[in-house]
Amino acid sequence: MDIKTEIISRTQEINDQLITMRRDLHRLAELSGKEYKTHDYIAGVLESHHIAFESIKGTGILGIIKTGRPGKTLALRADMDALLIPEQPRNLKRERLVTSDDPEVFHACGHDGHMAMLLATSIILKEMEPELNGTFYLCFEEGEEIGCGIDAMIDALNDKGIDAVWGIHLLNSLPVNTISVDPGPRLAGLAKIDFTIHGQGGHGSRPDLSINPVFTAAMILNNLSNTFANQIDANETVTLGITSIEAKSAFNVIPNDARIQGSYRFFNIKEGMKAIELTKSVCEHSAAMSKATIEYADDFGIHLYPTINDPSLSALAQKALTDQFGSEAVVSCEPWYASESFHRYLDLYPGVFAFVGIQNLDNGIGAQHHNEYFDLDEQALSMGVIASLRYALSFQE
Repeated sequence: MDIKTEIISRTQEINDQLITMRRDLHRLAELSGKEYKTHDYIAGVLESHHIAFESIKGTGILGIIKTGRPGKTLALRADMDALLIPEQPRNLKRERLVTSDDPEVFHACGHDGHMAMLLATSIILKEMEPELNGTFYLCFEEGEEIGCGIDAMIDALNDKGIDAVWGIHLLNSLPVNTISVDPGPRLAGLAKIDFTIHGQGGHGSRPDLSINPVFTAAMILNNLSNTFANQIDANETVTLGITSIEAKSAFNVIPNDARIQGSYRFFNIKEGMKAIELTKSVCEHSAAMSKATIEYADDFGIHLYPTINDPSLSALAQKALTDQFGSEAVVSCEPWYASESFHRYLDLYPGVFAFVGIQNLDNGIGAQHHNEYFDLDEQALSMGVIASLRYALSFQE
């Protein structure tokens, strides 16, 4: 049996288990850093299939398959956490196939599918171990949504001799039965904007005796808009996502302070860093005009860098997956403006972050990620498993 057929056959054999695992994990949905039941479930599956693992500080898990034969070392990753979003019992069209045990917390981004796919991939790799070479590390990362587990996972991989990494994200904008492994930027970098304008409060009838932070906030927002339009490279996208301005007071009271929050997304690191410096310049010059001052929050600045696929490994993936699925299934798609801790792996090791389509509008599946109507088409899971296996085996050739 050739490798293409063997991968399909083995995935079909455990497809029922794959679906069951996804539904079990969906029911167990837990918030970032609190994935205790999820950890125990993953550990139980790995243990039952004789896959070695170690628990990472927090709730993460690192599975280990060492063939004992010379070869490369590949890390495969899935994220574990759910979101504090009430789950609607229906998706865009129909009753859900499974709902979370906690009505206020559910997997509104597909992480239940990510874990199930990696578990199924791990099971099959273990079954195929006698005919494989090299080493495979199976990274179940806690707290991706808030970044609380990535440091521990990176530390755990530090001495493992990783040659490359592979990750998958289910994507609502891609039709089911399609996959994208394009080279270059796949997800955006994230900068958090959070600063307070300190003025001087007073009576609304005498603004000349106060320093009104509301007017300073308005100047900053207007000046930021002009600055982005005229100083950010027109060939590079940096989104100006200001989402909150807060200056609570009574109608006749000038407040002491005003706070502005938001985020920027970017695919070019240089332009993202420039956007932060421009923001500081605008804040300080605008504040100086009205004799106000600026205090930046401790987490003001860049939190995540863009997720950028390695060109040579993307080419390897495209070739292998085109052979596996056909050219119609391997598609190109625009970068996604969401941000991901997977960039931390790619900062250290070459790799590929794949998008697997889950959209099926006939079945009501197509709502945005982080949305109460988000759902996934379970057909996509087997494609993710087959893609992971084919990439892993092609990388070891």
